[in-house]
Amino acid sequence: MSKWILLSGSLFFFLFSLSVHSNSFDKDQLVQRCQILHEGLKELESHQYKGICRHKLALAANKIFSAKVRIVYENYKGAKQDLSVSMNNLKFAEDISCVFKSEITKARMEAREIQRELN
Repeated sequence: MSKWILLSGSLFFFLFSLSVHSNSFDKDQLVQRCQILHEGLKELESHQYKGICRHKLALAANKIFSAKVRIVYENYKGAKQDLSVSMNNLKFAEDISCVFKSEITKARMEAREIQRELN
């Protein structure tokens, strides 16, 4: 499990560094960030003990994937809506104290940053 913590920490550090260094809207980069975030959420989901936590993280991951597809097809309004739903599911997971709460918070912040860049 400690390997997962190191992996997820480096994953979110990579995502954060991507968002800090981007000065303009880059569709390909946003798609890549959504893909990485989706994979990270699926990994977080697999480490949950409560069924509701797995469910909420699965919903969040699926909405991130949907946002990625919408960005590919330049449906930015739909992508922002999907990101918003994903953030709501992540917030719920935080509020009910799912395992790896700090990683869930980082994922929610990354989703918010992607949404901000779409504006």
